[in-house]
Amino acid sequence: MALTQAGYHSVQVSSGEQVRQDFLRLQPDLVLLDAVMPDGNGFECCQQLRTEFQTEIPILMVTVLDDQDSIDRAFAAGATDYITKPIHWAVLRQRVKRLLLSYQAAQQAQDIQQQLHLAHSWESLQQAMVQGLHQHLAIHSLLANHTELYQDCFQAQQIIVLNVDHTIRWQWPNAASEPPSALHHELGKLLASLAQSASIVPHAPAQLPASGPQSAAVTAALQDLATYLNLTAVIVWPLVWEGAVLGWLLLGSHAETIGSANTLARGRQFASLLAIALGITQ
Repeated sequence: MALTQAGYHSVQVSSGEQVRQDFLRLQPDLVLLDAVMPDGNGFECCQQLRTEFQTEIPILMVTVLDDQDSIDRAFAAGATDYITKPIHWAVLRQRVKRLLLSYQAAQQAQDIQQQLHLAHSWESLQQAMVQGLHQHLAIHSLLANHTELYQDCFQAQQIIVLNVDHTIRWQWPNAASEPPSALHHELGKLLASLAQSASIVPHAPAQLPASGPQSAAVTAALQDLATYLNLTAVIVWPLVWEGAVLGWLLLGSHAETIGSANTLARGRQFASLLAIALGITQ
């Protein structure tokens, strides 16, 4: 096939259902669809890909249908471009190349926009925290007004600030006034395992999945807590002020990306600010 000779890896399928299955499995960079398919039509398949997977991946319709109604229908279904048979292979290669380059450029622009948004959110949260520290705000007041920034900065679905006796000082999202005893039990088990570790290093978190030296007891306690909270990843920092542990910061997420280097760096700085807040208000 001309596209394979041009250096592209392609997979051929014969039905709309197989297109959907392979799309989910392979996550292709581009889809070529024929408007005429054995079990339906390419217009419907194209629309299903767009609505079912919410994808912006380019879809190129390749078909013998060249009437205006078919062309309009293809674009209405979500096709990115349209080429008619008989195929001029040099033209097809150029169309594919252009679509891929355009898609990659759009993805890069989106990534840059997300990075700028994240940087702005993190700067806003830091400024709010520092301002609150100057005002000697208590933890609850310090954290309560900035909840919209937590998801951006930490990709977290759960943030808990714990006292050293494993009681909850602050939690996001807000929980009931009296957390379940089972949660207290899991938190107590975790903090007990952390206390029994050889040493507590300021700014060094305990993580699930584990990514460094960490006792089996700590990892098991993190796993039990993650299971209870229906989370995939959990990170816990000690809140250390003048050599003493004043509490703990827990971040939990449904995605393991919470353990990325950038998120860990922001979490470490966040924990440092919380430790200062606890130290100056206790």
